[in-house]
Amino acid sequence: VILKEINEKFLNAGIGRIKENLQSRVRKGKMTKDNYDKTLSLLTGVLDYEKFKSVDLAIETVVENVKLKQQIFAELEQHCPSHCILATNTSTIDLDLIGEKTNSQDRIVGTHFFASYHASSRDSPHPSCLSASSCHHAGCGEEDQEDTNSGRKLYRLRG
Repeated sequence: VILKEINEKFLNAGIGRIKENLQSRVRKGKMTKDNYDKTLSLLTGVLDYEKFKSVDLAIETVVENVKLKQQIFAELEQHCPSHCILATNTSTIDLDLIGEKTNSQDRIVGTHFFASYHASSRDSPHPSCLSASSCHHAGCGEEDQEDTNSGRKLYRLRG
């Protein structure tokens, strides 16, 4: 997982929040220290797009600001491989509008993550599960739609 931020302060804060959330799981006995260490070893924080040249899926999660999202998707298009699925975490902005400044509207999808506490039981090994919903741009390729749906299924299995 590559976490990109605009400056060192925000990057450190983001990684810090991830560590705090994982440490909380360790303290509550929901994650082993080994899994904590392994999970953190899979996280790379960056300030530029250099490491994006080999990613298969990029998920943008900035605030609901059309111009900012358009700028980020234009940058992602320049730095990600042509097979990379470009996803937005928007829940309110039309995908056509977000992809308006790109030539890659066929690979833009919407993926929205949310906590689904009501769907899990107290006995569940994952009592605070995350769920994902996805939507696809009208011009999104069928293969990209299948890939995002497979990703949702995989996430649910791995929890």
